[in-house]
Amino acid sequence: MLSYIVKTFFFTCTLVLMGCNDVATDEVSTKESNVSDINDYSQTSLLSKDANPFVLATNVDSNHYIDLALKHNPLYLLNSVEDNQSVWMSVGDDGSVQVYKNSDDGYKAIRLNVDKIAKGMPPLLAKNSLKVRLINSEFKDISPESSAFVVDENESYYVDNNGILVAKKAKSVFKLDINAMLDTQIVASDDYLLLLSNPTSKYTHGALGDSVEAQAICIVEYKEKFALKNCIKMKGESVIEGLYPIVVHVENREYILVTLSNNKEASGAKLVLFDFDGNIVAESELSPGGWRHQLGVLYRDDNKMLILNVQKPHVDKIIQFYEKVGNRLVVKYNKKNISTHTYGSKNLSKVLIGNFDENSTTREVLVPDAQHANLILLDEKATYLKSFKGCGFISTNISLQVHNKKTSIAIGCNGVLRIWE
Repeated sequence: MLSYIVKTFFFTCTLVLMGCNDVATDEVSTKESNVSDINDYSQTSLLSKDANPFVLATNVDSNHYIDLALKHNPLYLLNSVEDNQSVWMSVGDDGSVQVYKNSDDGYKAIRLNVDKIAKGMPPLLAKNSLKVRLINSEFKDISPESSAFVVDENESYYVDNNGILVAKKAKSVFKLDINAMLDTQIVASDDYLLLLSNPTSKYTHGALGDSVEAQAICIVEYKEKFALKNCIKMKGESVIEGLYPIVVHVENREYILVTLSNNKEASGAKLVLFDFDGNIVAESELSPGGWRHQLGVLYRDDNKMLILNVQKPHVDKIIQFYEKVGNRLVVKYNKKNISTHTYGSKNLSKVLIGNFDENSTTREVLVPDAQHANLILLDEKATYLKSFKGCGFISTNISLQVHNKKTSIAIGCNGVLRIWE
């Protein structure tokens, strides 16, 4: 959906530490299809290929929504299109599956090929002969906390119950023992697969539901051959507090974004940008204790990028927009009373970055408020634009679909699937 063209950096006068200095500021641009040319986009997995929740969208009316009843407490939402009609799927925190399909008479409950998947497992949809199906069960030995990375019907990758990366190509199976995290999600750069590995229990924060965190990022070749390229190991007592890295496009190159947490050498967490050789390209300041929830990257029309995170989403609840200035990530904008995560949950997808306001020509960020009661739309400077009234406590990811040039957004809360159309 997106391809990135990144320009060389330039020198500009930027406000840094209360002074106007000549500093290197990174310039980034994006090349996109015109939104009016986008007919269909359906969310078949929780993550985009590079794990950045940056989407092409059109305006969404925050006042027009449909509520559909659910029999479970929703955890994950996905959507697809079948017979030229929208299909929305909710997976409950018990693994149960409920599906609705639109028709001329409105939304009707339908059944997919399975009614339940493993509890807590990220769902994965596919279409075969234009019919939608859940394919989690097709990976027999997959870790129940992870999800497969599917290239096409003949090529897929997943982490098994022993932390081994498995490749299925046509009728052949290949394996790499990289000691992967059992809850890691696989993402991809232009040329490599990336996933977290080397589990440790030395950091016991438990924000993501357990006391096991990663100590390395593994980079795997998968196009010409299936082989380990490199594992970037974290130094000292630092761990990666997250489920996946995010691929960032800067200076005509790709970089890897993670959150590093450390409770011995220093207090707090920081955002760190690595190159593919393991060198630190830029890093933020430490948070005042606690965690940072890395959200993604906003590629602006003025050829700059902003890296987004929420500082301590369970306590401080501050969304921060960072600029890369030389080898530092510096806060450019921020806003209080924003929270994108529930303590103990592995759902890290309560965020979308795109264009959801017809009166704006810039990118916006869609996130829950501090109480997870409503969705809040912020502009590129973290300024409030409008809100989408929720239906209780938002317990799912934010799911987006573009079908027939119309954008729909959905959330799940308190036994309700709410769809804005």
